[in-house]
Amino acid sequence: MHEERVETVRSTYSGFYEALYETVANGAPVLVKPEETIAQLRILEEATEGLK
Repeated sequence: MHEERVETVRSTYSGFYEALYETVANGAPVLVKPEETIAQLRILEEATEGLK
């Protein structure tokens, strides 16, 4: 098992949605890359496997 401490960054969801709007409406670069989302989903799936 691998454990690692990650510092929590204080933030709000509004920044994410503002960036999403800028991406969709104005062609700005995406804030969260698709491969980052997939990696996060894999982490969550692995973390919850034993709960089923």
